[in-house]
Amino acid sequence: MPSKRMHFEEELMEELNDHHEKWKTDLDYDGLWDGGGYSTSQHLMLMTSIVCGLRAKRIGEVGFGRSSFVLADAAKRMSATFVTCDRFDYRYMLDAAGIDWVTYLEGDSDKFWAHPETAKGYDFLFLDYMSSRKKSVESCYKDLKKAVKAVKQNGIIAVHDALPGKYNVAAALVHLQVKYNDGVEVLTLPYNYGLALIRRCTKSPHGEIKDTWPKTQEPKDE
Repeated sequence: MPSKRMHFEEELMEELNDHHEKWKTDLDYDGLWDGGGYSTSQHLMLMTSIVCGLRAKRIGEVGFGRSSFVLADAAKRMSATFVTCDRFDYRYMLDAAGIDWVTYLEGDSDKFWAHPETAKGYDFLFLDYMSSRKKSVESCYKDLKKAVKAVKQNGIIAVHDALPGKYNVAAALVHLQVKYNDGVEVLTLPYNYGLALIRRCTKSPHGEIKDTWPKTQEPKDE
């Protein structure tokens, strides 16, 4: 059992019980966590769309929560590897939802970055552990650099709580853009505490994500 209860854990467990059968097939997002009651609610469908659009085969997350169940569902759809990490042990919540295809790491972000699975690289990463004013700009920046190194070219890193003025991760994202210049693209969505999307533009030792959704060719003019 974990040494700390998760934020809104009782509400989440009730929701999982209500939707238990849906986790076994395809999760129906209609009406599920689509309200504004939780800080990641409005980002869940977007992240699922990104994972599916990338046809991601390797998904990583640091910071367990509602996103973990949605990303687990996306991983199942894509036949992808999903690794999630948290300082506390919440595996019993995955067990309660019947989710047995996730690799769970108990430890801080250093454990995630040093893990052999991370050395294989990721298509998509979600970082949701920088929402503390105790985490310095420099600490956030170091972790963002590790994330950029861990993804493929055109890989996407999503960072929660990234709106300027809230937490130090916002300033770290500015440093990242300055440091990498054209090596990364960064966009921060201005709602639900902000979700930053980082795309690695440079070559990566982990490979490249290529556009696999070409447009239908229009007929040539005669």
